[in-house]
Amino acid sequence: MQYGLNLAVLKQAKDGSWGRIAVWNATSLASLEMTVNLAKARPGQTLMYQLEVRNLSPAPQAVTVSDPIPANTTYKSGGYFNTATNSIEWTGTIAAYETRAIVFSVKVNAGTPAGTVITNNATLTDDASGSNASVTTVVK
Repeated sequence: MQYGLNLAVLKQAKDGSWGRIAVWNATSLASLEMTVNLAKARPGQTLMYQLEVRNLSPAPQAVTVSDPIPANTTYKSGGYFNTATNSIEWTGTIAAYETRAIVFSVKVNAGTPAGTVITNNATLTDDASGSNASVTTVVK
């Protein structure tokens, strides 16, 4: 449960004689934002997604990002693709107040009917409340 009070040891002596800690109040440790290059697309066109994972705290934060490849699309290129789950999956630590970008692309499947809404939903998991991001593209 996250109530907003956070403590983190930022540095300490090897012998434990001193330590530097950070104390801050925030209900979220990290945020997730997503953009897509096309609001409308035809079958066969490429959708380029960018996920931005931002550490909102003064301490390094461990996070996991999971982004299943949207229905009616096929993975094309980019990093962190897991073929077993057909999703983008990244786990790592982001330095204080830093941002990590994850970019990948998919192709709109041939035969996808006009009017189909392609929705991409990503989830960020951290030691607090986590975050979600979503964008849509309409097939024309």
